[in-house]
Amino acid sequence: MLASSIVVDDNEHNVTLEDGLTAIRQYVPVLGTKSIEITSSRGNVLRQDIISDIDYPTADISAVDGYCFRASDTARASAGAPVMLAVCGTVKAGETASFELAPRECANVMTGAILPSGADAVVRSEAMKVTNDTIVISGPVARWSSVRRAGEVAQKMDVVLREGSVITPAAVGLLAAVGAGRIEASEKPRVGILATGDELVPSGTHPAPGHTRSSNAVMLLAMADELGLPVFDAGISRDDESEIVRHIETCGDCDVVILTGGTAAGRHDLVPAALERAGAQMIFRGLLMQPGRHMLFALRERSVCIGLPGNPVACLVLFHTIVRPTLMAMMGAKQLIPMPFTAKWVGPDRSKPDIRVFTPGRWVGDSEVEPVGSRGSADVVGLAAADCLVSLPGGSREVKHGQPVDVFTAGRTLWSDK
Repeated sequence: MLASSIVVDDNEHNVTLEDGLTAIRQYVPVLGTKSIEITSSRGNVLRQDIISDIDYPTADISAVDGYCFRASDTARASAGAPVMLAVCGTVKAGETASFELAPRECANVMTGAILPSGADAVVRSEAMKVTNDTIVISGPVARWSSVRRAGEVAQKMDVVLREGSVITPAAVGLLAAVGAGRIEASEKPRVGILATGDELVPSGTHPAPGHTRSSNAVMLLAMADELGLPVFDAGISRDDESEIVRHIETCGDCDVVILTGGTAAGRHDLVPAALERAGAQMIFRGLLMQPGRHMLFALRERSVCIGLPGNPVACLVLFHTIVRPTLMAMMGAKQLIPMPFTAKWVGPDRSKPDIRVFTPGRWVGDSEVEPVGSRGSADVVGLAAADCLVSLPGGSREVKHGQPVDVFTAGRTLWSDK
């Protein structure tokens, strides 16, 4: 038996994003665990701590191509009194030196090569003057300069990735480095996407007057696919309650069903009634956020149903703020929404509304962000030009040019958890 929904009055929209995320944590079922090869693990969530089976690096190695020596031999070196060190050999990456450095000796080393016994510093080749198998050092070199110490990245038995971490491409590399050939990870949720609306026609169809191509569903399918999730296109339903129910039932093996359109309170907004008729229970309806007023979150047996408004901006914003966190929660992720970047707002001054606003933006340089030129919530051209979402908190003061703001950006590692 489910607890009563957070919002019981369908006309209210007083759930904050934070309340919505809390509800997701509370109500979303967590999928099972499976053993998988790390080569196919991107996008999964770890169900185990990953422990390094070795010190990494396994030995003191050179961080550059250059020459290694005893740092103490250079302690009194100066431009007026340089130190001369004799080159006694070469060490390549993957080799172990067969010699030990004596005082006033050096060896040519490649990047990644294990330092011969006695060496504790390296200088880049391009910084050295080499004459007759002798290098000239004209200043003191600190101990361990340009050396990667054994175990400095990870020591044997260190936990290098925690349970609940999302496996990014970089994490896959780490898994390989510490010998994790197979891992215990989450199953991936299957996502079904249904567009509703009498005005919609398939994207490959030329729309008649008053009709529009179904772009939201295609965008949502692409965003789910980008997360590496299996997706199911449930097609387009007319604004008919029975037909919407039939389309929902085609998503029977989906863990998450995303519906776009028909979620408001108008006469032809039939998605809430259709979900109820299909056996779903409303958990919350509407967010104290723009966009977000006309959305809903419901449970139907073991699946989650999320209704999104019909405009593209709302679909994109709510995918990142509600849908993706739901998918992450299903996989057991510890962090549902990563921490934002901070950037300088270089758009025009604008009044803050009473509620939080997410607006599509565009990076300008490395630390500044501006709003995209938009002609409203259905402006797909402006939305395609955006590369981030800017969060503007509600309040009575203006957002001033040059003021710091929170920025969420799919193109800059945002949606891989920190």
